[in-house]
Amino acid sequence: MPFTLSHPAAVLPLLRAAGERGPLVASGLVAGSMAPDVPFFAESLLPGVYRHGGLTHQWWAVPTVDVAIAGALVAGWHGLLRAPLVALLPERWAGAAEALTVRRGGEGAATAAWFAVSAAVGAATHVGWDAFTHGGRLGVRLLPVLDRRVSGVPLYEALQYGSSALALAAVSGWAVRTARAVEPVRPDVVLSPGARRAAVAALGAATVAGVVHRLNPLRRSLIAEFCFGAGAGFAVGAVGLAAAVSVRAARGVRAERGRGLRAAPGPTSVRRSAVRRSGGGTAPR
Repeated sequence: MPFTLSHPAAVLPLLRAAGERGPLVASGLVAGSMAPDVPFFAESLLPGVYRHGGLTHQWWAVPTVDVAIAGALVAGWHGLLRAPLVALLPERWAGAAEALTVRRGGEGAATAAWFAVSAAVGAATHVGWDAFTHGGRLGVRLLPVLDRRVSGVPLYEALQYGSSALALAAVSGWAVRTARAVEPVRPDVVLSPGARRAAVAALGAATVAGVVHRLNPLRRSLIAEFCFGAGAGFAVGAVGLAAAVSVRAARGVRAERGRGLRAAPGPTSVRRSAVRRSGGGTAPR
């Protein structure tokens, strides 16, 4: 199948440099474009859920199941993962990423409805793309030429890899151009260089562990299992990082409160200072 992170390329025409075009919600478009593949990644943590990937790629699932998955992805992104992951970037890029990914828009029924529409549009681009890159799917049936083999490889499979590479390049180029054009802002979370290096190393280790877990034993395509294992491992590592950042922030808040309490004068010290002033014989003017 096309690389999951390549799928947002299909919704790039609907996005502007730093937000949405019209009422469509950028996060809904992007999350929806990747939502149908979530069961393939979740297999690492929930064995047996892989088979439900066939369900999420059905057209009836686009405005229903896929929208719900996209909502969960965006909730996890904004509520847990965004700030810690932005903090891992170099300072200049972190400021740009903060400006681009900070939550925008209001709340209420209208916003929720447009999010659902956006997620469904994103999911539709995913399912439509896959229809022409998988044997037996609607697109391949409509274009039987895609079933032909070149050097032993079906054209639809060659289209998978070729379109994935081109789309990933498009997404990467768009991200770099947009980050360079936006005015950076201070991120919500700032890590020291040492903490950043440690966090990146931990995420790398989690990603490798995820790959090893999916490849031993190898049950499906090597490339697919490698990608799904890496994504699942990275996600688990990112959740761990977010938890560590939250604990650190909570400790910092408690420490600040403790210093504030120690610095504030108590009732006894106030009375003693008043006594000393009154004993001087002259009242302050």
